[in-house]
Amino acid sequence: MKTNAMLLAILLFGMSLAGCVGQTDGVTEISPSDRPSAVSEIESIETWWMSSTNETATTNWVHGFNLTIFYAVHDWYSGIDTAGFDIDLDGINDQNVSDSSGFEVIFIPFNETDESETGSRVISFRFGAMSSENIWSDNPIQYHIVTGNFDAWGHLTSSSQNTFDASDASAAVSSATDDTLLRLSWTYADEDLNWAFVSFKLEIGDNVYDCEVAANAADGDECMIVQNGGDSDTQWESDEIVFVQEHNTDICNAQCTVEITVQYNGQVLSGTPSVPVA
Repeated sequence: MKTNAMLLAILLFGMSLAGCVGQTDGVTEISPSDRPSAVSEIESIETWWMSSTNETATTNWVHGFNLTIFYAVHDWYSGIDTAGFDIDLDGINDQNVSDSSGFEVIFIPFNETDESETGSRVISFRFGAMSSENIWSDNPIQYHIVTGNFDAWGHLTSSSQNTFDASDASAAVSSATDDTLLRLSWTYADEDLNWAFVSFKLEIGDNVYDCEVAANAADGDECMIVQNGGDSDTQWESDEIVFVQEHNTDICNAQCTVEITVQYNGQVLSGTPSVPVA
């Protein structure tokens, strides 16, 4: 009995000592519910470089990626003192935002990304907000893999091999603002494309029109891409046919030649360059 009592006393002493040690770091534990809320989501990524840059230099890099990001911050208990993006993950915001929500474009230099085993680049950053009580949000590091093979200076040497075919959608054009102009299908596709990283432009003469997939089309978009038969709103699938339709804009009201440019992650895809539409 005496031995058991001694063991219990030693155990209790050890537990109390451990508790003291755990509190000597001086850091106050903050409940997650007391932290400000901060969210961010990548909307699109553009591969960007300057061809005039000295391509043998390893300093003063200008090649990289422009990320368009939606963000929002909020705190129930006090105001937001500061919010922004830590682009190089050094614990300091490199680009602050002033509104509680909105879109922000950040630039991540090529030499601050990491190469994957397949030659693609891994982009990483952290978005966070600090309340007026000097409490930081606890956001995870975000990352995204930009598919493709890049050379040492950030030039995209190869990426998606998808090739599209475009033709007249057969519907007669008019002075309306919702005519269906084009039908697109893949002649070759070895992968589904994420709509967030697809750039789709039409040119008629000197006029250039940006198209957005119908699920994301807004009032300012001049044309939209209507999916037909696919299973995903976020992917242009390898077996999917899509149609290009006017969106609140009269793009073509008589016979016209439509030039088409489709990019994925900044790379121009192969396909039909222009289509006569009537």
